[in-house]
Amino acid sequence: MVNFLGLIYLNSKDFVLLHFQAGKGVLSRIESYPKGIQMGLIFSRPPCPLPLSVESLLRVRSRLESQGKMTNELRSLFDKVLQVFPLECVGVQENAKVVVQSGSEILEFISGKGECVFTFFTIDGQPHYNLRKPASFLTQLLRDPEPLSTMNLLRMRSNLETQGQMTDELRSCMDLALNEYLQEPKFVQENARMVIQSRGKLLEFSSGRGECQICVFFFANRGAQYDLTASQFIAVARMLNRKSDTILNFILQLMRPSIPNLIQLIWERNWRW
Repeated sequence: MVNFLGLIYLNSKDFVLLHFQAGKGVLSRIESYPKGIQMGLIFSRPPCPLPLSVESLLRVRSRLESQGKMTNELRSLFDKVLQVFPLECVGVQENAKVVVQSGSEILEFISGKGECVFTFFTIDGQPHYNLRKPASFLTQLLRDPEPLSTMNLLRMRSNLETQGQMTDELRSCMDLALNEYLQEPKFVQENARMVIQSRGKLLEFSSGRGECQICVFFFANRGAQYDLTASQFIAVARMLNRKSDTILNFILQLMRPSIPNLIQLIWERNWRW
C-alpha cells in the first residue's frame, strides 16, 4: 500500500498546487513543469528548508556524495543549480527559494522571504529549471543600487538576458561599463556610484562612499558613452594611474622579444657554447 498517489494535470496557462498527506507520505509542491504534462507522483515528506547560499549547496552536495545518496540525476541537478544560482544578482540570491526535485526526493533551500522561486527538475534525463519572481521584483531590483563589482555587473547582465529584459542598446551600455570599469584603478572601483541608463531602464551600482560618479548612456547618434566625474584630486590620480599603466605596457612590449625571436636567441647562445 502506498502512502499517497496523486494525479496532476498542468494546462497551457498555469499549474496546479496540491498538498495532501496520507500516512508518512506527502504529495509536495509542483512549482513548474512544461505545458500539458500529465503524471502521477509519490513524494516523501520534504525536510525543513536549508539555508540558501553557494556554500550551503556545495556542503549538501558533498554530504550526499559521502553518504552514497547522490544519483546521476541528482548530481546533474546540483550542477545546474550551481551553474545558474551564482549568476543571479545579490537581490535575487538573498530572497530566493531553490527546490530540487529528483524522483521521490525533494530538497529545499531558502534565503530571505524566498520570493524568487527556482525549481530544478529533469526531463528525459536532462536538467531544467524554472524561475518565478513577483511581478514587482525586477522593478525593485532596478531601483535599489546593487554593490558595484565586476561580478555584480556580470550577474545583472545575465539576469536581464534571462528575463528577456535586455535590449541591444542596454547590452552595449553594459558591455562598455564592464570594459571601462575593469580598467579603472582600484581606488576608483571601490569608491564609485555607477548609473547605466537606456530607454527607460535605469541600473544603479554603488561601492564605498560613491564619490566617483560613473554614467553610462546610449545616444542614437553616438552609441554607448562612458563618463566619470570625480574630485580634482581623484581625477588627476586616475589620469596618472591609467597613463602610467599605458606607458608601462608600451615599454614592456618594446622590451619583450617575440617568442620566435626568443627561441632563436636561446638556440644561438647554446650553439656558441
